[in-house]
Amino acid sequence: MAATCGGLFIAALARGRRTHEHPLQLYALTRAGLITADEAACDITPRPIPGKVQRLLYQARPAEYIRAAEGLDWPRDKRPSHFMFKRNIELWSTASDVRPIS
Repeated sequence: MAATCGGLFIAALARGRRTHEHPLQLYALTRAGLITADEAACDITPRPIPGKVQRLLYQARPAEYIRAAEGLDWPRDKRPSHFMFKRNIELWSTASDVRPIS
């Protein structure tokens, strides 16, 4: 999956939640060379997953995942997007949270 989606995919997931030490994991991934510092600090903000889509995902039925993905509000400008459950969005690490101090 990472090879297909690139380092931004890994970085977006690793930026996830500060309470689960994700920034430390992000640092380790960068130091190991799996992702670049630019990918780690990319300017991306999670978009909330709507309740209807969340309910489909919670059912954990793979056949419903396509319907769920189709229900997301994908941006038209083709910039990278990251969708996150609303209950965790406030725990997201912004680019400034993970950017190294110069």
